[in-house]
Amino acid sequence: MAVQSLLTYANGITITDKMGIIYDLIAAAFQDGTPDYANDLAVDIMGTVVGNQDVLAYYVLKDLMDSANTLQENMTTAHVAQVLMQNFLSVLNQHCLQRGPQVNSAISSLDSYASYENAIAFNRFLFSPAFRDAYYALAGQNLSAANCYAPALAQGGTYTNGLGKWDYDGGGFTFTNGAAVDTTKYMGGIGKLKVTTPIEYTVDKTLTITVSGKGYDDTNVEITTTWTKTSTGGTLANGDYDLVGNDTKYLRDVTNIVLAVSDGGAVTAGVCYVEVATHRTPA
Repeated sequence: MAVQSLLTYANGITITDKMGIIYDLIAAAFQDGTPDYANDLAVDIMGTVVGNQDVLAYYVLKDLMDSANTLQENMTTAHVAQVLMQNFLSVLNQHCLQRGPQVNSAISSLDSYASYENAIAFNRFLFSPAFRDAYYALAGQNLSAANCYAPALAQGGTYTNGLGKWDYDGGGFTFTNGAAVDTTKYMGGIGKLKVTTPIEYTVDKTLTITVSGKGYDDTNVEITTTWTKTSTGGTLANGDYDLVGNDTKYLRDVTNIVLAVSDGGAVTAGVCYVEVATHRTPA
């Protein structure tokens, strides 16, 4: 009997999360382009020649300038990440190609391994946004969007309305559409409700908040569906709340938010948003 020698999906998550963290650290170091010290090296060597028109300066330029320029040109996130990480990623893909068929003939790469595991259990082996970026930088191709979870998309800043906003102004309610998950990169994220002005409604009734939109479900297809949040007591206080439905589908886009109160009750105040929370936080 052959011994399975493919790394476990749990180990795959740990490894790829760590690679994503390393890539983010590299990207942070180069976020403003070529670091000043690389530019300074080239400038200082050139300054030696400009400021000292003599034989010594000529040989400084002749011997060092090409290498200084090369250093300057290579001080980029992509290049440094390739030097540090590209070989390991290649070995990781080769490991899946060599050992994967012992588990299933469909496994021939890291990406196809994730697809295999996610077909067994919903969102079992998803790659982080940072590893997705690292993979593209190192391998020159994208991972399957279905195998990558979205970064958090929180209301505020760039996302004024989150994925959608519901606002009661005393005379009626307004739904305002917001951003959406980039489904060319990610399969979706965990739907959350954010209340910023307490939602007041008829006491002794039940409030049901229904979020309509597009999701990615446990059969690995996009669906039009709903998520819900219920409340009793007459007030839903400010805060962040889970939406029912995240266990079988992840949120991609919001098309409407509807608040309804049981037995003829009514909403009298409130503002809320829908957000996407991250699938996990790499550590």
